[in-house]
Amino acid sequence: MTTMRGEGHLRPLLPFADAFREQGHDVLIGLPESVTGLVLDAGHEAWALPQAPAAVSDAVFARAHAAGPDEANRIVIGDLFAGVHARAALPGVMGAVAEWQPDVLMHETCEFAAALVAEQAALPSVRVAVHMAHLEAY
Repeated sequence: MTTMRGEGHLRPLLPFADAFREQGHDVLIGLPESVTGLVLDAGHEAWALPQAPAAVSDAVFARAHAAGPDEANRIVIGDLFAGVHARAALPGVMGAVAEWQPDVLMHETCEFAAALVAEQAALPSVRVAVHMAHLEAY
């Protein structure tokens, strides 16, 4: 399971993680290294994913703040989530898959590295919508 930084990204995944564990499955949650404590506090195993430098993320956010609403969404989703964050997390997700050899990868709406790794590893990928439905159109 993979997610972005922030409780709004992680918390919707935790009921799935809890249910999978209760069914006897091993659950590993990959998320940015700065917030692995959220997963550990929830009683699950965390895999620390590399993060993009703050200056890079901040520069993308600055572009988004200067744009209109539709362009800002495109920048945040396309350039930040599917670009900057996914590129940073990709090696960590690849490492987790190589070590854990999961049967399926689950990720939330804004975390794109798992979908790429699942495709490369020929694994099923499941996306959990954790935000407004219109984000699923991007």
